[in-house]
Amino acid sequence: MMLQGKKILVTGGAGFIGSHLTERLVKERAQVSIIDNVGASSSIEAFKKDVEFYTCNLADYEKVNSTIRKINPEIIFHLASYAFVDPKIDIDFILKNDFYSTINLLKALNGEFELFVHTGSVAEYGNGEVPFKEDQAPVANSPYALAKIFSTKYCQLLNRRDNLPIIILRPFLTYGPRQNNFKMLIPSIILHALREENFPTTKGEQTRDCIYVKDVVEGYIKSANSQKAIGEIINIGTAKEISVKNLILKIIELTNSKIRPEFGALPYRPADSMRSFCSNEKVKALLAWQPKYSLDEGLKETIDWYKKNLILES
Repeated sequence: MMLQGKKILVTGGAGFIGSHLTERLVKERAQVSIIDNVGASSSIEAFKKDVEFYTCNLADYEKVNSTIRKINPEIIFHLASYAFVDPKIDIDFILKNDFYSTINLLKALNGEFELFVHTGSVAEYGNGEVPFKEDQAPVANSPYALAKIFSTKYCQLLNRRDNLPIIILRPFLTYGPRQNNFKMLIPSIILHALREENFPTTKGEQTRDCIYVKDVVEGYIKSANSQKAIGEIINIGTAKEISVKNLILKIIELTNSKIRPEFGALPYRPADSMRSFCSNEKVKALLAWQPKYSLDEGLKETIDWYKKNLILES
C-alpha cells in the first residue's frame, strides 16, 4: 500500500512513538491528522505545519465521533494510551482512557477504513514464559495490562466477526529521542547520568527487550503494506534481553558519567516481570522487518539528543 496521499490518522501523535511515526508519515507524503488530548507538543514542532491537529479526548464519544467525521481517515494508527503500569492505579480511569477510548474510536469509524493498526503492549504478557510469543495466554499484572488485553480482544472480535482489517502491534521497551517521561527507565537513567545525580534503583536483575524508536516506526510502516498481517498480533522487539543492571551500567559508560548506581536501594515493583523479551520470528516472516539499530547505536543517538535538548541544571 502506497502511503503517499493517503488520509492517515495517528492517535497519540504528539506523544513519543506517535510523533516519530507522524514525522515518518509526513516524509512519506501522506495526509496526516493527529488526535491527541494534550495539545500540540514540542515533539511535533518541526513538522506541525504539515499535519492537521485535533485536540480530543478519546474517552468522549461525541467529540471523537465529530472529529472522525471531519478527518474521514483511510488508515488509522492508534497509539493514544495512558501507560501507567502501577498495579494500584485506578481501574476505572485506565479502562475509560485505554479500553473504552479504543471502543469509542472504532465505533466512530464504523468500519469505514482501509486499515486500523492498534498498539498493544508487552504488559499483556505479564510474567509469562519467555521469550514472549504472540499466541501465548495473556496475563494481567496491572489494570493497564488488563485494559490492553481487553482492547486486543475487542480488536480481534471485530476482525473475526465483521472482517475488519485490523492489526495489533506490540512494541517492546521503546526508547529514543523525544521521550520526555522521566519515570520511564531509560530516560530516567540518562537524566541522572547527565546531571551526575545518584541513581537509587532495584538490584537490577530484571531483563528487558530494548527497541529503538526508529525500528518500531519501521514496523508500523511495514504493517500498512502487509495483507498477511491483518488479523494478527505481532511483536516488535529485538528478541534480545539485557538486565536492568547492565543497561544502567552501559548508559553510565556511554555518557561518561561518574555516578555510582545504588543497586538494591529500591524494592521491586509488585508483580513486576523479572524476564521480558520477545520472539520476533513472526514480524520477520509477515512484515520482512528486523531491527537495524544495535542497543549501543540507539542509545548513543538518544543520549546525543538529550545532551542537546535537556536543561541539565536543577
